[in-house]
Amino acid sequence: MDLQVLRDSHTRAVVPDSSCFLCDGSALLVLLAARDLIHAGWRLLHHPLYGNYRPHQQPYRSVLLARRDAAADSPRGGDVQRTPTDSESLHLIEAALGFFSNSRILTPDMAATSLLKDCAALDFALMRLPLQQAGLPDCLVPTA
Repeated sequence: MDLQVLRDSHTRAVVPDSSCFLCDGSALLVLLAARDLIHAGWRLLHHPLYGNYRPHQQPYRSVLLARRDAAADSPRGGDVQRTPTDSESLHLIEAALGFFSNSRILTPDMAATSLLKDCAALDFALMRLPLQQAGLPDCLVPTA
C-alpha cells in the first residue's frame, strides 16, 4: 500500500515506504491537496477534521492517505487504468473544505511563535495514532 502524508511545513517527516508532501501555506492548502489526491484514487486514513479544532484555533493540519494497487482491487486481477475515487473520502474532504470555506482560518503567519509551537506539538500528537494504525513507526519529527 502506498502512503501519502500531507502536512503543513511545520514539521519534517521521515516516513519509510511513503512520501511526504509539505504544503507551504495554510491548513486549507493541505485539504485542497488531499482532495486532488482523492480524485486520483487515494483514500483518507483518518477524518480530515481530527482533533475537533476549528480553523481559527489550529493553523496546522496533516492528512494521511493511502492508495492500493488498482489491479489488486480488480475482481479479475486484470490491468485497471485508474483506481476509482473513494466516495467516503471524497465526502469527508468536501465537507471539511466546506467547513473551512465558511470559517475564519488561522494561518501560521497570523499566530505568535509560542502558539505555533504548541499547535505543532498538538498536530504531531494527533497524527501518531493514524500513523500507527497504518503500520508506521513514530516517524514524524517536529521542527520545533
